[in-house]
Amino acid sequence: GAWMYQRAQSLAAIERSIKQLRENGKAEYAYIGVSTESLYPQLAEKLGLDTEFGGLVAEVVKGGPAEKAGIQGGQGNLLFQGLTLSTQYKSL
Repeated sequence: GAWMYQRAQSLAAIERSIKQLRENGKAEYAYIGVSTESLYPQLAEKLGLDTEFGGLVAEVVKGGPAEKAGIQGGQGNLLFQGLTLSTQYKSL
């Protein structure tokens, strides 16, 4: 299930990059300027979260899009499919 979906997404991204390189000589990528840590069921339970998967914002790149949007690393921001969700905890 999930593994096959991730692999298909990776292959689609590679194909898109190759097409852009052939047509424009360069490839463009989305960039939000964060590094994340995986959220797994045990950690979600420890933090009292309603979900078992996603990503926790670990760091935010200075001057990047995430910082400009007010996202801060290490404060318990939870990412799900690129959206920042409010959470009740302060840090890991």
